[in-house]
Amino acid sequence: MESPNFQNGKESLGIVILKRGFLALVCLITLLILCVSFENWRGSRSWKKYRAQAESKGAIFEMAALTPPPIPPEENFAEIPLLQGLFKYRNTGKGIKWDDTNTLQSLRAVSLSAGKANFNPSLGDWRKGVKTDIAKLKGYYVDKTPADFTANRDWKKISTNLPPQEFLSQFIQLFEAELDQITVGLKRPHARFAIHYGDERPFAILLPHLSIVKNFGQIFELRAILRLHEGKHQAASEDVRAIVGLSETLKDEHLIVDQLVRMSILNLALQVVWEGIELGSWNSQELAELDILLSHVILMPAMVESLKMERAAGTTTILQLISRPSDADQLGSDGDSSAWEAMSRLFFVLKGWGRLEAVNYSRMFDDSIFPPLTNNVYFIDPKLVDRKGNEVTSLIHGGARSIFSHTRLASLLLPAISKALSRTAETQADLNCARLSLAIEKMRQAEKKLPENLQDLIPKYFSQLPVDPVLGGSLHYVRHSEISYSIYSVGWDGVDNGGKMAKKSDSDSATKETDWVWRTGSSGEKESGETNLKP
Repeated sequence: MESPNFQNGKESLGIVILKRGFLALVCLITLLILCVSFENWRGSRSWKKYRAQAESKGAIFEMAALTPPPIPPEENFAEIPLLQGLFKYRNTGKGIKWDDTNTLQSLRAVSLSAGKANFNPSLGDWRKGVKTDIAKLKGYYVDKTPADFTANRDWKKISTNLPPQEFLSQFIQLFEAELDQITVGLKRPHARFAIHYGDERPFAILLPHLSIVKNFGQIFELRAILRLHEGKHQAASEDVRAIVGLSETLKDEHLIVDQLVRMSILNLALQVVWEGIELGSWNSQELAELDILLSHVILMPAMVESLKMERAAGTTTILQLISRPSDADQLGSDGDSSAWEAMSRLFFVLKGWGRLEAVNYSRMFDDSIFPPLTNNVYFIDPKLVDRKGNEVTSLIHGGARSIFSHTRLASLLLPAISKALSRTAETQADLNCARLSLAIEKMRQAEKKLPENLQDLIPKYFSQLPVDPVLGGSLHYVRHSEISYSIYSVGWDGVDNGGKMAKKSDSDSATKETDWVWRTGSSGEKESGETNLKP
């Protein structure tokens, strides 16, 4: 009898297993395809539905629709010969190709510090009661070499034996040609720098003009302070006008960073205004002119427009990653580039996932960012801003949960909204306090006394008092002596802390339980720690 042959049976069993395994694989792939298809359909449907609803309420998702309109070159400050060429570059996708590097390099040299991180001379700090130390400032330059800054300026010919005032005056004269062009250019009624808003990569847009505009503001600031010490107060007030004019060239640029630089430049003007008050330099006409100048600066509306542009840029970026994952390498910094790359590859496959991210990113603006600003863009409720900000934080800082809740990209794209808004409110409060101080100085000159309270300024010096941008209440006034007084806002905590000033070591007073204080007549007093201004 022949023994049984199981070889064929074994082969048949293997084939069965192989077939079943293949079938399982096909089923799995089919299931994955169905899941991906469903997710893509769900995401596409959600995005279209949300966008239609949001646009019906006035939301704008196209950056082009938020871009400031063009203006005639002859009316445009940014078209003066000195500044032409700043934006002559192309983003090739592989990097930036500049058509004109000479303009950028020459303008960067027009600076008190030429961008050197280790060389940043201080021109005083009115918040801390510190006036510009001219002798100390001269020392900065005497100890430097041309390679440290302004390498194209023959400043070493200035004798170091000159008194500080004369030395710095001659130093400023090295920039007179450029300052004259800026002064003339600021007479043009508008400013539109040729920012590449239409760039396919919104967060790769270059803003080379910001540092240059601020550098000019710093030079005007130093010249104004020198003029105050020389008794040329009218010329100094014209320099203040130039500084404010430079800040307002950024007013219509709806980008958060532009607005923050705008506020930084305004602080330069406030330093000169404060030092002029401390020195008793301004006459009644100049005080009135400076008040009118500052009264035209309103900050919050431009910040709100910048937040709208921020939403449009963010949603555009997310949607572009769906079709062009290679853009991820231009978005992330060294610390988060891998996160961008991983998310972009996911979106390339799960396009619906990316669209759900776009929905949730934009919805955060609707639900948490814009509501505190809709009732009145001139006042702000910090507690509401912080509460809404905490809601956003709880959504985007949930680790793996943020991925499956489609909020991961929001954690990478959303700026520090609360800080931007607090900085805006603080700078507006500073401007309003400065205006009150100018009116008090007019009263001091006319009546030889300080007011007992701010109501004493009405109606002779003010028809209506400036208010606190925090909650829209009244600003506070404390008279310390016959020459010294303080005006203050309740600050970001919304509480009257008695005019408590931040410590000198505090880098972000907006986050402290302190008030935003403008104090005059006490710049010579030594302060240590926090100071309570109430008697």
